[in-house]
Amino acid sequence: MCIRFGWLRSNSKNKDEVVSEDLPPILIMREQYFIAYDMPISELPDDFECMGEITEEEANGTGLQGCKYYANKYLSSFVEFYVYQECGTPVDENAVDSTKRQWAYVKWVREGFERE
Repeated sequence: MCIRFGWLRSNSKNKDEVVSEDLPPILIMREQYFIAYDMPISELPDDFECMGEITEEEANGTGLQGCKYYANKYLSSFVEFYVYQECGTPVDENAVDSTKRQWAYVKWVREGFERE
């Protein structure tokens, strides 16, 4: 399975109605929401190690259950991690070609947390 970096739009006439297709893919880890944050990379940064596999509940309908995830072994907080997953191939610094599939590490960041 793969994660899609696009969003579907609803034809709902009620502007206050929330439709799940309007939301980006979300993983639920440790009762917090995480979104795919950056371009896929082929190698993990230093100090990241495998912390386990994503469960069906954590995958939250993304199809990523069973994929391994990696976090910084020296940080006590859990604000970002990488998932080794099938994804599109970067074609430049800001774009991914979703028709060219590859396995790579995708960074997931806790909702509301941004870090370079």
